[in-house]
Amino acid sequence: MTLIAGIKCRDGYIIASDTAMTCGNNVYQGRKIDHYKGEGQQRYRVIVAWSGDIAHAKMTSQHINEEIEKLTDRSLIAMRQALEKVVRDDYISHIGAAHLQFPDSPTIPSFSLIVALEAQDRHGVYATNDSAVYEIDQCEFRGTGQELAVFLAERLLIERKSMRIQHSTGAAVYMAKHIFIAAKKSASGVGGNTEILARLMKNDGAMRDSLFAMTTYDREMDARYLWGIDEKLARAFKLMLDRNGTEQGLKRSVAEIESTMQKVRAAAIQSREEEREHDSGRLIDLVELDDGSWYASHQEHGQPK
Repeated sequence: MTLIAGIKCRDGYIIASDTAMTCGNNVYQGRKIDHYKGEGQQRYRVIVAWSGDIAHAKMTSQHINEEIEKLTDRSLIAMRQALEKVVRDDYISHIGAAHLQFPDSPTIPSFSLIVALEAQDRHGVYATNDSAVYEIDQCEFRGTGQELAVFLAERLLIERKSMRIQHSTGAAVYMAKHIFIAAKKSASGVGGNTEILARLMKNDGAMRDSLFAMTTYDREMDARYLWGIDEKLARAFKLMLDRNGTEQGLKRSVAEIESTMQKVRAAAIQSREEEREHDSGRLIDLVELDDGSWYASHQEHGQPK
């Protein structure tokens, strides 16, 4: 019971998850994103978000890093092949074997992964489905909130004309945040905090944006889906069609929507400027609490390559 996401942006990528962990009838909080790094001449980074059976997902996550650590050639192709091997072998050994032995059992474990691989100056984001591994084209979601997340992503992330994600990583963080807000409200099993790990990969002036932890200093508003703008728009829509609705009431609703948008815009501009002053980092790990507040649990600084 969960929601995880992988999003490819014009200047980087995002891996995200909720923190609700289900054990029988109990729900507790825990991290669903594993982060591995290797230094030296063939430095690498592996970020794994997982959903489904905790033990099997964690096992496979650890096996992926162990297999990549053993590589003498840590090119992106070699790392992807290592990922494919581990997912295939673990599925056959543990999940596939159970399917063969107990084909009708409802308790056979299952899990899905979204994995980011970095090999020096190249990267890829991948998703798994049983023993299959494939590269994500735009965005991918797994877990009980998957269907709602896919629907919202088409509206918030994907530009309809090009059918591609044109947002910077810095802006897409907040699209992802609101997808998770909606999923935690409406999808069964999605809850807790939201962890969003954003990574800048390109340093192309016009393409690159800063990573920033934005708050409007109005926690109630920040904790609502699209800062409450959609609710205000719905009220304005009803007034617009209601023959008993007054022109003055409609103008008040429109003014309220505009005021909220200006408040969010001002917060985004201010937060970006604050990050630029401190040499915007290449990676930021943001955690959103239930009250709408944010904190950066991890940051890495330096210019993107």
